[in-house]
Amino acid sequence: MAYEYNPEFVLVCAGFDAAEGDRIGWGKLSACAYSQMTHMLLSLANGRVLEVLEGGYCLSQLNVCGSACVATLLGDSPVRCSEDAAKYPQDLVSLPTIRIIKNIHRPFWSSLFSIPVQDESTIDQLAESLEQKAMIKN
Repeated sequence: MAYEYNPEFVLVCAGFDAAEGDRIGWGKLSACAYSQMTHMLLSLANGRVLEVLEGGYCLSQLNVCGSACVATLLGDSPVRCSEDAAKYPQDLVSLPTIRIIKNIHRPFWSSLFSIPVQDESTIDQLAESLEQKAMIKN
């Protein structure tokens, strides 16, 4: 969608509430994730990207994540993610939520074309399985 919109400038409210360890956002994003997202944004608007700090309450993560973003904006390679970072299970509502959002926006963005699948229940089954695992842990 961002490429299709083709902005002249990208302004980011860079909140780090979703950083690992933030007790308000309860997210699990690492400095690597923020650095990678910043790197992806630099491919838009001929690299004209401004990130403005607007949140994040875990000072140690704010320092690490903010520094990773600034370094990426200044031209350093994005922080490499460890293999363990990719092993986090998807949140039980993430996949169905993404599908719903794409369906809502699809009429307005040609980049959100639909790929026919024989059985869309796989995502729902995954969500149910993750929900059951979450109940067992709690």
